[in-house]
Amino acid sequence: LLIDDGFLHAVSGGIGDVLAVYTAEGDLAARAVTLGARAQGRADEAMSAVVADADGSVADCLALARQDGSHASTLDVGDARYRLNVQELAVTGDPTGGIAYVLALVDQSGADDALATTTQLIVIWSMFAVLALITLGRWVARRVSDPLAELTLGARRIADGDFSTKIHVS
Repeated sequence: LLIDDGFLHAVSGGIGDVLAVYTAEGDLAARAVTLGARAQGRADEAMSAVVADADGSVADCLALARQDGSHASTLDVGDARYRLNVQELAVTGDPTGGIAYVLALVDQSGADDALATTTQLIVIWSMFAVLALITLGRWVARRVSDPLAELTLGARRIADGDFSTKIHVS
């Protein structure tokens, strides 16, 4: 099995914006940018960031994946945020017992947008619920306090000696 750029394009199936395979030593062996990511125009910048690894986040992620078999972190490229997942890949049939690491870089802008929208909806509906509860509370308080005020007024008149006072209980 030859793992190269063509192989990654064939297996990517749109699961990540960027896929890359690294050797056990941390050398880049193959990379692919999916069509959907390329249409967004940001994937080439993300791939360049992965290959350059200027801040060392890819190397750190690979080192942690060597220890645990997999690792995930976040990578910021320009104004975009990506989820960086690295998974160990045991290459069967390789006489050297080769290990490689598959890196998937997934754009988080959709998830970030959904989070912002969900948060806004929760705030709006919470404010609506608070206003509705305040209105309901005032209505219930009126329904209870108005008859009590009428009863108190009638009791005071009777206490003052006006025995002709009628109290209407509703």
